[in-house]
Amino acid sequence: LDFNDGACQYLGYSRSELKQLKVTDLFVANDLFKKPIRFDELQAGKRTLDYRKEKRKDGSLFTAEINTIMLSDGNMMALARDITEKAKIEQDLQLKDHAIATSISGMRITDLDGKIIYTNDALCKMWGYPDKDILNGRMITEVFNGATVFYTMNISIEDGIEYGDCMGKR
Repeated sequence: LDFNDGACQYLGYSRSELKQLKVTDLFVANDLFKKPIRFDELQAGKRTLDYRKEKRKDGSLFTAEINTIMLSDGNMMALARDITEKAKIEQDLQLKDHAIATSISGMRITDLDGKIIYTNDALCKMWGYPDKDILNGRMITEVFNGATVFYTMNISIEDGIEYGDCMGKR
């Protein structure tokens, strides 16, 4: 029934053109078939949060997060935001998380104070720990010998990621 100026501009339609469309015209048909809009939940007074591919007038697609509620007059109000870049970043992070977790190289991540916040299985195996929860939360000084660890950590803080050699404690 109505759209804000941002929706018109982002989708590439004039207000009158958008009023001629059905809500479903903005979505990929196959996606609607696989995952229909939950009108039943909206009619029951529930707020829905949905993720869909939306179509612009020029045919280009973007991933939208759509938060919808049913108003007291029976109309629906939806807030859609483009999360295409966010979705790509999350997918990249999942891939990187998987690569680190399954690496045959022992890896750990610490905060700036030297507290271990992540350890992969390879490091646990290398150091003889049965569970990464034993290492996570400990200070790196508890699992490394000598001052070399502080030197490597300071270089990492100043210059970014650094690869160095430190003697680990089993």
